[in-house]
Amino acid sequence: MKVHVVTGFLGSGKTTFLLNFVPRMARGERILILVNEFSQLGIDGPILSRGGLSTIELPHGCICCTLAVGLLQTLEKARFELAADRVLIEPTGIAVPSQIHTLLSQPPADGWCEVGPYIGMVDAGRYRQMATGLYVFWNDQVETSDVLLLNKIDKVTAAEREAITADLSARNPTARIFPTLYGVLPESEWDGILAGRHCRPAERRHAHLTPEQKRVECWDFSSSEPLPRARVEAWLAAMNAGRFGDALRAKGDVFDEQGGRHLDWVPGDVHWTEPVGQETRLVVVGRDLDRNGLAQALAGG
Repeated sequence: MKVHVVTGFLGSGKTTFLLNFVPRMARGERILILVNEFSQLGIDGPILSRGGLSTIELPHGCICCTLAVGLLQTLEKARFELAADRVLIEPTGIAVPSQIHTLLSQPPADGWCEVGPYIGMVDAGRYRQMATGLYVFWNDQVETSDVLLLNKIDKVTAAEREAITADLSARNPTARIFPTLYGVLPESEWDGILAGRHCRPAERRHAHLTPEQKRVECWDFSSSEPLPRARVEAWLAAMNAGRFGDALRAKGDVFDEQGGRHLDWVPGDVHWTEPVGQETRLVVVGRDLDRNGLAQALAGG
């Protein structure tokens, strides 16, 4: 069973890439997507399922540490019970992929997993913030990937894109780098992305999260009642201003007096699409989050 890891920091475009890429690679194979989310609320899994993709969810933790056993058990099920030919793993955005590779390169997984190239998503618009922010997991994601997709290139100038590409090449000289919008690759590159094996040795160094990274936490919110749209907009503006701590990512369905929308938010950038569910279900990931402030501002308490 071929296994690929699609890694990338929070909001870099992993789910969108999978929606665009997987339907083009089927070719008679049984393909499963293993979705790992930091929160208890599964947000990405239903999006992928709505897109016609077969998914298995591993929520509420990270497969590189707290859910490592669950990852191995799920892969074993995919191989022997579900007869999958290929599995694409979408870890949480704060995963350390070199640790995932260690799990896949030792017994029992090495007996039934062929680890293919790791695909890393990089948000061009937030590159400077990530590259200078001492995010250990972001550095590991860049250094571990065999293929790097410099995504959201519409957020930067041509000169900035060239500088970012040069910096990525310096950080990972062996990776193939492609500029993308919405994670869409040229059709001529599909076979090359899927072929080969992960080229990083399993004994490579492992990243250790500093106390700063360990402060990453998740806040979940659900409501069956519509929220006033003006209140939602004010809540997003307050997050952009840093009023609720260091919010890094917000996503999920929001229902207001005008109907439902699906939210994708990173600092300074918001994107709305069609909702997946029937009620408000939101997840915020960040550091030192003001949980009471988030809840009161959104619920109107």
